[in-house]
Parts: sequence; structure tokens; C-alpha cells
Amino acid sequence: MQIKPRWLLLPFVLSACVAEDDPSLSEAEQDLYVAGTQIWPTGIIPVCWEMPGRDADKALVRDAVRATWEAEANIHFTGWGTCNASTRSGIRIRHADEWPMTLSLGKSLDNVRNGMVLNFDFAFRDIWGNQPFSACIGGGRTQCIRGIAVHEFGHAIGFAHEQDRLDTPSSCTDLGFFLSGDTNVGPWDLNSVMNYCNPASSPDVLSPTDIWGVQKFYGTHQPIAVARRAWGEHDLALDLTNANMQTVSVNSSFGASETSNQGTINGAPAIAAASAGDVHAVARGTDGGLWTKRGLNGVWGGWSSLGGVIEGSPVAIPRAPGIIDVFVRGTDGRLYRKIFVDSLGWGPYELVGGTNMPRIVGTPAALAFGQNRVDVVVRGKDNRLYTTSWNGVTWRWEDWRSTGPSLFGGDPAVASRDGYNLDVFARGTDSALWMFTRYGSGGHSSMVQLGSNPVLGTPSVISRGYGIYDLYVRGTDLALYTQWFNGWGWSGYGQLGNNQILASPTASNSSGTRVDVFVRGTDNRPYVQSWLGVNWLGYQGVNNNGWQFR
Repeated sequence: MQIKPRWLLLPFVLSACVAEDDPSLSEAEQDLYVAGTQIWPTGIIPVCWEMPGRDADKALVRDAVRATWEAEANIHFTGWGTCNASTRSGIRIRHADEWPMTLSLGKSLDNVRNGMVLNFDFAFRDIWGNQPFSACIGGGRTQCIRGIAVHEFGHAIGFAHEQDRLDTPSSCTDLGFFLSGDTNVGPWDLNSVMNYCNPASSPDVLSPTDIWGVQKFYGTHQPIAVARRAWGEHDLALDLTNANMQTVSVNSSFGASETSNQGTINGAPAIAAASAGDVHAVARGTDGGLWTKRGLNGVWGGWSSLGGVIEGSPVAIPRAPGIIDVFVRGTDGRLYRKIFVDSLGWGPYELVGGTNMPRIVGTPAALAFGQNRVDVVVRGKDNRLYTTSWNGVTWRWEDWRSTGPSLFGGDPAVASRDGYNLDVFARGTDSALWMFTRYGSGGHSSMVQLGSNPVLGTPSVISRGYGIYDLYVRGTDLALYTQWFNGWGWSGYGQLGNNQILASPTASNSSGTRVDVFVRGTDNRPYVQSWLGVNWLGYQGVNNNGWQFR
């Protein structure tokens, strides 16, 4: 048995309830023990150290947090310098050879001196003369620094000890010191980084349910919404820090024209072109409903309500000239579709699936194979992927097909290299990227792992020709990576620059052999990297007028 040190959370933590306005919340496959009122109001959280020095160890902490909580949710820890007299907010960390701990949970740590304590040496003895962190001395030190940092920053964003829940099974005997909350979100999770009974020693990798839970409260770094308006031209829809949507038109030489501010939204928008110059944006409004606005040759109209109450971000795809399909997740965890037809306007909501359809999490993926076929892939709350298809008249209700025992920790992406079969890409619970094919005739292939390299978020995949794929992912070092399929095999990953990005990429085959990949920089501004058939141009800023992503 490996010895795992105990992480301390002092008893005067504030406890709170989470409002369950989503009827599917009680069924959610999300773990975490949460102090709901202590969730930070914005995901941009300053961090500083109470004392200088130990730069290499501090870098281990920063990198571990970036690769976990910050990488998976809409959280960005800023600063990381030394606290000073002008420090007025954020998480303040002291490093000392004593028990690692936080003084409270979430935003109640805001500007609290020594609010978090981290240990880099692990040589201290407790009152009984024991060295509780002896396993962290020597070769295990780096892992302990990383694992403890991930755990304590879990407290700092509002999550309590998993093993302190009242539904903790009797098999978990390594109980915590205090009952620090009263809100259970989903079933108890053995593999949570917030659980002392986790069989891993100083775990520094979030479990799939850790990821779902933190995204429930903080959201995700959504990819940039991109619509190809014409060859070499794109429209982007951005969710800004002031909760407004900004649309940007980008031409083939990276010239960008900023439109007027598009109004308040509640989450990442989606955008699709019904035809050249006719672009539609959809987003969740502050009332929880779906809203839309239309841009004709760069001139945008006002918002129109499409009704309903939705969860998460919508997905919009062009199906045929003048037709757009929008998919949303309802508060009942089911998938719905709304159709725009240029000559008719918007139709009613349509349930995608019968009583046997899975309850879903995350963002669905969809692809149109012409006007009379749409394939959809969703991630169920059981961590499996499910697929179905529309034949131009009805959904094949009986054809919600599970991918079987394979489990996935990320949302799917879809593409087709032959115009008939659907290829599905998603991150597995091992953090590697996996692929399978859903045949146009029904059924699917076995799973194929596209390298063992761990990735974050959702991949972006495009096909520039028959049998060819270009794939783009965000690595655990937050850099952009690509690999391609030439009809015979995959190339393996190659890194596209050293710049870090804060969200999954969005790729577009904008004209001929040209590929534009849009990313979100660490300054929360949009950038593009382009392939012109010979080489990569490197990152270019897309209109830097001071606005930032939320």
C-alpha cells in the first residue's frame, strides 16, 4: 500500500447549497463536494506568493494547476509573482515545511494572507514524532508537489474533501478531519483528486468526473466559433469578459473588421453560414433561452428569441444552401434540434431521440451529408458516446447506438473523408485521442488510438480532400499540435509553435489547400495560424482592440 499524506482543510469552511434548477442535475455523473456560494464569480483568479525564492518548485505548482483545473475549465490563474503592498485580491500562498492546507474554500480565500500553505520539503514531524510525508522525500518529491498543488487548488476554487460526504462508503476508511460542506453533486467518486481514498499516490490528474464537476460550475474554455462566409473569409463570434458577443469578419490576408457590440449572452455562441454572406449566430441568453441574430454581408440585425431553456452551448451546422441546423441540450439532459430555412424562418424544437435516447453531457457534434442526412454524436452521462442519423424525413429513433464499453473523457468531434462514412474523434479516459468510424450503412468500427500523447479538450478535424484529414489538438503543455492522415496512416503529432493556448482550436479549410486554425491566447485574445500549402505562417493576432474572451 502506498502512503498518501493527508491534506488539511481547517474547520471553519463556509458550507452552502447549490440550486438545482436543472432537472437533470440530480442524475448527473458529476462528483465533487461543493460550497456553492464560494464559487468565484469570474474564472480569472489572481495568485501570488507570500515570499520570494523556490522558483523551480513554484513552477511545478503552476504547471500542475495549468494542466488540470485551468486546462479543463474556464479558469485562468494570473500573476504568480510575489505578493506586495498593492496586492488586493486573489489566492495568497505561503510555502513552509508544515501541513499543506487552505484556510477556507473558494472566494472566501480572496486576499487572505497565507490563505494557502504548500510544502516543498516534507521533512517536518507531527506531534507524535512521525514524518507523515516521508514518501515525498527524495524521488517522490516532484509528484507530491504537483499532487498536493492540484488538491489544494481544488479547495481554492470551492471544492471540499470527497471522503467527507455522508454517502462515503464504508470501504473508504481514510476519512478527513472535518465535514466541510453539505452539497453532494452526483455520486461519490473514488478517483477524485479531492478524495483521500484515491488509490493513486498524490494524484495530479483529474478524474473524468472531476472534469465534469468543475465545468459545471466554471464552464469550459470554449473554442472560437468560426463560420466560413466565403472562400478565404471568415466570421468569428466571441464571448467577451463583459458577457457580450462580438462578431469579427476576417479576410484572407488577416484583415479584420470589428462590428458593433452584439449584446449580452450567457455562454459561448455558435455561428454558421447559410450561404455566402448570410451568417447566423446563436447563443444562450441571460434568460436561459436560445437567441439568434443574422448578419448579411457583415451587417448584423437585432436579437430574436427562439424560446426554450437550454444548458451549455449550442451547435450550428450548415446543411444545404439556405438551411442551418442548431442542436441544443435541454435542461432534461436530452438533445433538441431547431431548423432555419431561408424561405420559412425558424421551425419548432424537435426532440432528437425517443424515450430510449441517452441523457447527455457536454457539447454534441453533428455533420450534414447534404440536405437529407445528418449524423449526430453525443456523450452520455455514462461516459460513452452515442450516435444517431436523420434520413431527411425522420430520425432513426431506434438507432441511438452506444460505442460499447469504451469510455471517453471529452466531447466528440466529427468529420468525413469520403462523403459517406462519419469519423468520430474524442479524448479517452486515458487522456489520449481515439477515433472510430460510424458507417453510412450503420454500425461502427473498432476504436483506434491516435498516439499515446495526452491531450486536452476537444479536437478539431477537417478534410482537405478525399481520404485526407488534418487534426488539431491542445497538448497538456497548452501548445497546439497537429497530425494528418494521408489515406494510409497517421503522421504522429507535430507541435505548431511554443505559444500556449487557453482553449481547443478551431480549424477551417478556407480555400484550396489553405487551412486557418483559430485559437485563444493566454491573453484571452483570438489568434490564427495558417497553412498555405507549403509552410505555416505562425500566429497572427485577429484584431487586437482590447476586448478579451470570457
